[in-house]
Amino acid sequence: MGTPPPKGNPELKNFLNVSRVITLLWLVIAGIVALVDVVLIIIGLLHLTFPTGDIFGLVYAVIWGLTDLLILGHFGHWNTLAEEGQLETLRQDLLLWVILGIIFGVIPGLLLALIYLRLGGPKGGFYFEHPASTAPPPPETSTPPLPNAPTGTPPPPPPPANP
Repeated sequence: MGTPPPKGNPELKNFLNVSRVITLLWLVIAGIVALVDVVLIIIGLLHLTFPTGDIFGLVYAVIWGLTDLLILGHFGHWNTLAEEGQLETLRQDLLLWVILGIIFGVIPGLLLALIYLRLGGPKGGFYFEHPASTAPPPPETSTPPLPNAPTGTPPPPPPPANP
């Protein structure tokens, strides 16, 4: 018995899985940035200075991490949509997370934007979808066409020469 063909588009599923791993790494980086900002705030307070920049950095790192965490939570749903072939629904679901991801997560947002654009972006049309061709195959010829052969109608014959 042979194995059944994979359901959905394998290229899309691989892209989603790679995006999930990179988003997880980006979440870890956001956590490290937040910890560094907390340490800098503590050091600033110990030196009796107000750490304004560090507080804004901490707030951004927390929002960045929460956005990445929410994006990670949606990957399961997006993989299910990709397996079921519901690419239009997947494209619609991605738009909000593309915008939030670019503003707060940058790299995960750009990866989601690539998926969104390959699904057709705002104009529609699916790059990941490979529909079967309904056109009949071209007829077999015994001689292959010549390379660089002109297409269309042949030029008219030259006029007869006068002797």
